[in-house]
Amino acid sequence: MPQPKFKNTGQGTAELSGDLTLHTVAALAPEGDADIQNVVQNAGTTWQLDLQYVGRFSSAGVALLLGWLRLCTTGNITMSVVNVPTDMRGILSICDLDSVFEPVITDA
Repeated sequence: MPQPKFKNTGQGTAELSGDLTLHTVAALAPEGDADIQNVVQNAGTTWQLDLQYVGRFSSAGVALLLGWLRLCTTGNITMSVVNVPTDMRGILSICDLDSVFEPVITDA
């Protein structure tokens, strides 16, 4: 199982890689939180997260992204997610979260 990694790829952009499962996402939350707070402190208005290199994606990954979406909303930051894995879309549909993530998911 590839360990997940969070990487800041520039002002207001980040990338996740590896498997996002119950056992791996907890370590990523503080890194994403700090990156979003950095955008807020620098008067940024957008935060883009690229999931191109994500392997397995579980409901724990969805919970992680929901937390970051809440943080962005609180900070008046527009969040966008690109290169969404197919299994994430399936989980969103099953959990009836399509409408929550529809405005956030964009094609790269």
